[in-house]
Amino acid sequence: MGGCEIVVPPGWNVRLDILPIFGEAEDERKRRDRDHDEGDLVVTGFAAFGAVSISD
Repeated sequence: MGGCEIVVPPGWNVRLDILPIFGEAEDERKRRDRDHDEGDLVVTGFAAFGAVSISD
């Protein structure tokens, strides 16, 4: 029943593989086109009654 904020450098490509249960998981950074599909950072897991947000 809380949340977490993950701060990453602006140039990183982040992939979220999170199952939110009564919560949310989102990348709040401004979108940029990337040359590759793989993530520099892959966040996995689940969020129950809370949120996971990515910011720079």
